[in-house]
Amino acid sequence: MTQVIMQDVRILVLNTSASERSDLTQVWQATGRSIVAKEVRTRDAFLEALASEPPDLVVNLCLFPELDGLAALQLAQDANLKAPFVIVGEKRGTGAEECLAAGATAFFAKGEEGQLAEFIRQLNSDQPMPSSTAQTPLCNVVLWIEPLALRLRVEKMLLKLNEVKLVPFPYNTLSPVHTPDLLFASLNELTPAIPSDWSNKPLLLLVSEEREAEAIELVRQGALGYILLEHLSEPRLHIAIHQALRQTTLQNQYIDKISTLQQTLTDLQSRLNATESALKRRTAPLRLLEKTLAEQELTIAERTKAHEEHLLSLQQTLTDLQSRLNATESALKDEQRHSDSLKKHSQSKNSLLQNAQKHTRNFSSGTTTCSCMQSVLENCSSTQAALFCF
Repeated sequence: MTQVIMQDVRILVLNTSASERSDLTQVWQATGRSIVAKEVRTRDAFLEALASEPPDLVVNLCLFPELDGLAALQLAQDANLKAPFVIVGEKRGTGAEECLAAGATAFFAKGEEGQLAEFIRQLNSDQPMPSSTAQTPLCNVVLWIEPLALRLRVEKMLLKLNEVKLVPFPYNTLSPVHTPDLLFASLNELTPAIPSDWSNKPLLLLVSEEREAEAIELVRQGALGYILLEHLSEPRLHIAIHQALRQTTLQNQYIDKISTLQQTLTDLQSRLNATESALKRRTAPLRLLEKTLAEQELTIAERTKAHEEHLLSLQQTLTDLQSRLNATESALKDEQRHSDSLKKHSQSKNSLLQNAQKHTRNFSSGTTTCSCMQSVLENCSSTQAALFCF
């Protein structure tokens, strides 16, 4: 079984500003290792730090007015520093070139914090100790690089990486077993075209600054990255290879996960189709019942509507009857009042009739009396005449 031991990394930083310190803190975190960083700002502090505890790495930001990168490198060399000396700056200028020519390990421009983090990640890290003496390479790399002198230069740098196995030349002898895990190709007029069946392989580019725009476009199309020929160094090459291998591993992991997810999705789709079929079979009677219920609901609705219309008609008829009843009651009241008036008039007439009858009777009685009196008078007259005659 493999065991990896990661030691703390002691870093001595020649720094000037808080903003740079913030950027470096992000680099430390990106390494995934325990970083013990110490910052100095003066020549004396730098020499004291080198003497007190030799660092594993020196990082110079090349921003010091009294202690530039070349002077700091000379002091480190005079102190017999064995650790790498790297430069971090805005861009690679004359000062950086002088430092590299004088023995600086590497230069990292702004925007290359990921490469710096990878460089630190590889510092003092014990290689995996396998259970057997045999070591299996992790990655087959094809160097698709011309001219020969450049290819040999790159090969020499890569031979120090135990994780890499170089695929031999010439190109036309490559068989399917040589299918590369990583294709490292130079981008120039001398390099032959990449085989079409390798077009989908992970690609790392080696280009000159004149063709950097072309390399950037290839990266946008899927290449893993590129190294400028003018910046080619062993640390940079190792960092680029490690990053490419890490990206390739992640891509393969993602591909495996995607394949697993696709298979899972296919299985789920099959189960879903089976479930839908079973559900359709089970819901067929329910749908028929729903249809019947819908028809019944429609019939009930129609009947309810007819009943409501009939009820409205009855209500209208009842309203009309109520109006007629009210009119009849009013007429009956009028007739009652007229009848009462007639009764009063009849009673008055009866009373008058009774009075007339009474007067009539009284008149008849008076007439009889008059007749009697007339008869008496006549008798009296006769008696008077007789007396007179007598």
